[in-house]
Amino acid sequence: MATISRIRVAWVGSAVTGGGVSTFYSSNSDPSALVAALRVFFGSFNGIFPSTMELAYPAGGETLDEATGAVNGAWAMTPLANTIGAGGNNYAAGVGCRVRWNTAAITRRRRVRGSTYIVPIVNTAYVTDGTIDNASLALIQGAIPTLLAADGGSIRVYSRPLTVTSGDGAAHPITSGTAVDKVSWLRSRRT
Repeated sequence: MATISRIRVAWVGSAVTGGGVSTFYSSNSDPSALVAALRVFFGSFNGIFPSTMELAYPAGGETLDEATGAVNGAWAMTPLANTIGAGGNNYAAGVGCRVRWNTAAITRRRRVRGSTYIVPIVNTAYVTDGTIDNASLALIQGAIPTLLAADGGSIRVYSRPLTVTSGDGAAHPITSGTAVDKVSWLRSRRT
């Protein structure tokens, strides 16, 4: 059975409604190169984050059995500095934008896709019709290829198994990403 590493980037600070986490998966049992690439990714557009918000990168995490989702180990690395928002203090709480992660996989008769919510973002990242401004989208879109190439392309979208015993979980390579020009928000955050 294949092992994947789970990476959880924490969204912290007074601008973050209810706390948050962005979860990523790596096919590498030592995902430290991917964690470093995530820091570069988010840092390349930290100007759209409120200055009262930070992203904290993990110094370790769990490895999972891909088929079952069961924790089967751990990984550790030297902690990285947080990414600090640099966009000012005017923002709409709980809303922002989204990156859609695309794969070539089909599981359970559906195309496998993932999402990373970039929430919140500052008011200057919006245009008058309520969508995301082109400059902000270009910053995010420009950072996607570097992230996808990091660590030999180890970043994955994980399809959890239907049941604990089904053994049908799978981690799919991300082939591309799209910064979606639409305001997004979360109904809930899984931790």
